[in-house]
Amino acid sequence: MSVVQVVDASGNIKDTPTWFPEDESLGSESLTVFAMLGPQGSGKSTLLNAVFGTAFHTAPKGSLGVATSKGIAAAKAAENDLALVLDVEGADARERGKAGKAFQDQCAGFVAQLADVILVNLWYHDVGRLGTAPLDLLEVVFKEALADEDGGKTLVRFVVRDAEDDADKNAVVQAVLADAATVWDAACAAAAGKPAVDMHKKFNLDVVLLPHFKYSRPQFDAQCAELGAELLENSGAPGALVKSEYSKGLPVESIGAFAKLGWDSKYKEGATAGAGAAANAQAMAEARELPATEQGGSAAAIVAADQIFSETLFASTGEVDTLMKTVESGEKVDDLGNKSNEILTNAIARFSAETAEYSNEPVVARKKRELEEIVDGRLHTVFLKQLQLIRESAIQRFKTSTASDEMPSDFAFFTSDNQFNREANAAVRPGSDWNFTSEYNDLQTTLQDSSAQRMRLMQQKIQAGQQQVQAMQYLQMQQGQAQAMQQQQYGGGPGQWNIGAAYRPPETNINMSLGYQQGRTNIQVSMVPDEQAGLLGPSGFTSGVGPGNLGLSFNVNV
Repeated sequence: MSVVQVVDASGNIKDTPTWFPEDESLGSESLTVFAMLGPQGSGKSTLLNAVFGTAFHTAPKGSLGVATSKGIAAAKAAENDLALVLDVEGADARERGKAGKAFQDQCAGFVAQLADVILVNLWYHDVGRLGTAPLDLLEVVFKEALADEDGGKTLVRFVVRDAEDDADKNAVVQAVLADAATVWDAACAAAAGKPAVDMHKKFNLDVVLLPHFKYSRPQFDAQCAELGAELLENSGAPGALVKSEYSKGLPVESIGAFAKLGWDSKYKEGATAGAGAAANAQAMAEARELPATEQGGSAAAIVAADQIFSETLFASTGEVDTLMKTVESGEKVDDLGNKSNEILTNAIARFSAETAEYSNEPVVARKKRELEEIVDGRLHTVFLKQLQLIRESAIQRFKTSTASDEMPSDFAFFTSDNQFNREANAAVRPGSDWNFTSEYNDLQTTLQDSSAQRMRLMQQKIQAGQQQVQAMQYLQMQQGQAQAMQQQQYGGGPGQWNIGAAYRPPETNINMSLGYQQGRTNIQVSMVPDEQAGLLGPSGFTSGVGPGNLGLSFNVNV
């Protein structure tokens, strides 16, 4: 992964809208920013490389008192273009001397503006010792948070290095948190005239112990891998350290412009943490008092434009953050498009009004464009999150409507599609190039797939019903055949009639019978020997029938 020098050793910041080539294709996606603070030579770069898979330069063996990381360097976490990692020059480097502390404090205050997560590199033997370099930098971070009253939360994770194998982890954690509380109290005391603030409203604190890098290398690497997984895991996943409440919502497409604004307000005008606004205001006032020949027509404009740009941006950032918190809580913002337009319009109007006396200066026009791009970019991030909620709401409506078989899929599709278009159009800022084509196409695909699946289920139900009807018809046919066979065997049946008649001519042995049963006619003629034939004598019937006194029978079925 490439490493970019964001701030060089002389305090010059990279002046580009984005820092990495791939950022141009990521648009307004929000970054998660990680920063490492700690003493010079404490292995900060080594730790970042182990945790995030970055390639920051590390100190060669035997180097003493020379800072390997100078200024602020940036890299992307391995396989995660939305995870930005900042490696900050170590505090107390000998080569900078005492004068270098101001520069290092400016670096700490700067990353406090950008970072969602700050890692504090702390030696195990420094636990419980106040006045160490990590705690001095932490105080700068705390002061920056106190100065930004509208800022959200930040996660501070203390990484205790080279912990003893038999160290009492709970005791170490309690000692580190106690030191942090002491530093917070000192920062609050330095903020004269401001009411006390609960530290936990601004920060969540966490402590992790790492084994010795040299003597327990396998354990060190394994725990660094676990730490990286926890930090890079999605904020909604169980066990994830990074939560949405920490996000400052910095868009990829304008991270460079936002960072330059923050750095210039702290470095160029010589501001210190917690006093940036006052220092900038004083500088602007002094510039306005310069004679015209000394101003050259631009000195005052530059100071004024930077100051008003900073104030306007931070004011609008608070308004955007309010919208962001709403959508991140799962609630849609009513009339987001007009509200976004109002925020941007007010910001531009304020900047234009307060820089009116320098309106012809190129710096004012440039700052105005930067302001519009940054505010619009952050509002667009809110818009994209709102689209996700609108899409989910439309899908839920479709599912609810199609829960009943009586609701036609076409009608449910139409109502959900109409709801999405109505709410998405209301979320678009008037006059912007925002669009929801991708989200709309995705919704269409999802609804069409759901409709097709519902149709298949309904066809399966119809086929199952038809098969059941056919089975019933077959059973009824079998039952009818069984009844017919029974009637044939036992005769008669419900709703049918039978008739029969028999006749025997007098003084003869001939029997004739006629019968009608179930549509069939039976005629039977029989000659039966007379039981009294033996008494008739020679003229009896038996004498003419044949030997054996046999009878005859003739049967005709029609």
